[in-house]
Amino acid sequence: MNKIYSKFLDNCKNIENYYEKLVTLTKNHNFVGSTNEWIIDNFYMVVEQRNVIKRLFKNKKNMKEMLSENENVYNVLKNIFSSHNYNLDKAMIIKEINLYQNKSNIYFSYNSISVIPTFISMILVDELNSLCKKRAQKLDDLKKVNDLISKIDNDRMNNPEIDLADYVKIENKVNDAALRYVKDNELYPLRANKLEVSLDMLKDFGYIRESEIEDSSCRGYAKVYYDTDTDSYTSTPYINCSKYTSEGYKENK
Repeated sequence: MNKIYSKFLDNCKNIENYYEKLVTLTKNHNFVGSTNEWIIDNFYMVVEQRNVIKRLFKNKKNMKEMLSENENVYNVLKNIFSSHNYNLDKAMIIKEINLYQNKSNIYFSYNSISVIPTFISMILVDELNSLCKKRAQKLDDLKKVNDLISKIDNDRMNNPEIDLADYVKIENKVNDAALRYVKDNELYPLRANKLEVSLDMLKDFGYIRESEIEDSSCRGYAKVYYDTDTDSYTSTPYINCSKYTSEGYKENK
């Protein structure tokens, strides 16, 4: 299968999965924000483009070859859209294509021109998929915050003598120190194989001083991975102290 076409189908599937997640959240009366509401309202356009391009591949036998032969055209169009932050109309697209041809002295053939509309649909769907991934990460972060707030409220009720703010600070210190450690050492663990950075190791390497941990009974670690989609690190801290244990401490060990 042509790799551009294969990527397009994967993007459509990812967007569909995110759409279904949003629909479930809204059915449960969760607020998802205006951008996610736009995705819900306009998902039908992704389905339409997917179906149109699928039919095109089915009915036009040489379509895969045409895409493969014109991969450079796809890259040129993608650069044009990216440089304009995906805010172009038809006239601007034509103008930018002509500018590229005149500057590079490379002129598109009839076959190249004929696949441009298909490429544009694929490029826009690819950008929408990137947006969905970023929004999905924000939803996950929001859920973590809400879960933490809920845990703090429950723990405060069950243990009124505990000042949970101190333990949240310790978690944050472990989190920040673990991120500094992987960045300083240029480590890039993947999501499927997260790196466990222990509190003891952070102390040994000077990323946390013993005096910074308000409760000397605390042991802990952080699970860190590098997200290639967002080009950033994600870290989740866990601590186990005499009067407080992070949710998931044992399960993620």
